[in-house]
Amino acid sequence: MGTASTTDDILGSYSAGIAHSAGRGPDFVAVGSHMQGLRVPNSYIGANHPEGWLSAPYFRGSGTSQAAAITSGTIALILQKYPALTPDQVQRFIASNTCQPSGADPDYWGSGEINLASLLTKTPAAYTQSFANATGTGSLELSRGTDHPTAANGVVLSGEQDIFGRTFNSPAMATATAAGSTSSGGTWSGSTWSGSTWSGCTWSGGSWSGNSWATGSWN
Repeated sequence: MGTASTTDDILGSYSAGIAHSAGRGPDFVAVGSHMQGLRVPNSYIGANHPEGWLSAPYFRGSGTSQAAAITSGTIALILQKYPALTPDQVQRFIASNTCQPSGADPDYWGSGEINLASLLTKTPAAYTQSFANATGTGSLELSRGTDHPTAANGVVLSGEQDIFGRTFNSPAMATATAAGSTSSGGTWSGSTWSGSTWSGCTWSGGSWSGNSWATGSWN
């Protein structure tokens, strides 16, 4: 609501909590509206939403992308201080120390809103990891749900095939990932990433070289 207080916060229309009836509600929510970030010159959003411009290098936006960044930063800070925490323990630590406006429906808000001030003064409890470790051997097709991307040649990618149209073997990929052998030089899992191609699917149509980063220092 444009105030320093969190007591008057409301859910954005884009929040996953708003659509919770379609599935599982959120564990917690994060600030995601009116957030300042870097503007990508000539990007679709940057070119078509001048109302978000703050200055040449900065843009103010709202959405799950902004909330995800706040959540990621929170997790990074937690793991910097407590590097041994498991994913489940991190989630529990955040969810146990949120703030929640009066009357907020947990189906929409989960346990509440991320509260860094509270997390700073607390120590993670000795939670037990309640989920079995992932094996990485699941189905690529099932992970897509109802969304199927289309390759440059118009062929719909479905079943157990990767973005290159090759057969995807999840157990073999899991083994290679665990061994750190999926990438070698300019190849990733046997596909060339060097130069400006993805082994037949070129990047050259949308060149990075024409848009200089020099006008906005990274220092």
